[in-house]
Amino acid sequence: MNITFHVMTGVAAAVVLTPVGNSPKWKAAKLLAGFSVGIFLHGVFDYLPHWHPFASGVDLMLAVAMTLVAFGFTERSEWTLVGACLFGSILPDLIDFGPTMADIMLGLPVPSLPFRVFPWHWENYSGSVYDGSNGTASAVLHISIVAVTGLILFLWPSMFKRNGGGHKNGK
Repeated sequence: MNITFHVMTGVAAAVVLTPVGNSPKWKAAKLLAGFSVGIFLHGVFDYLPHWHPFASGVDLMLAVAMTLVAFGFTERSEWTLVGACLFGSILPDLIDFGPTMADIMLGLPVPSLPFRVFPWHWENYSGSVYDGSNGTASAVLHISIVAVTGLILFLWPSMFKRNGGGHKNGK
C-alpha cells in the first residue's frame, strides 16, 4: 500500500488518542498505543488485497505534505503523539523497503536485510497486487481509508489548534 495511506491512518490514530488523559502516565501510554496501533494498522492494510495508485515519487511527496500539514495544524503539546503514530505507521516500510527506495530514488546504496522483517511484506502474506486483479477491492479499501480518516478528523478535532494563536486557553 502506498505510504500516503499509512500516513493517513497514523494521523487518524493520533486524533483518536488525543483526548485520552494528559498525566505523564497517560502520555507515555498514548505514545506506546499510537506507535503500536500504527504498526498494527499497517499490517492489516498491507495484508488486504491492494494495488498502488501512486508512483513512488508522488506517493512520497503526498506523504511528506500530509505529515507537514498534520504537524502544522496540531497543538504543539501533541506533536510527540503525532510523531509516534506516524512513525509506527511507516516503520515497517522504512525497515523493509527504505534501503531499496533510497537506492532507486536517490542513488544511495544503503545496505538492506536479505529478507523482509514484517510478515505482511512476505510474498505469501502480502496483499500487494501487481497484475490488475482485485481492482474493485483495492479501490474500496483506499476510498474507505480516506473516508474514515476524514470522518475521524471531522468528529475528533481535539488535536488541532484552537483559535487565538493556537493556544487552548486563547492566550
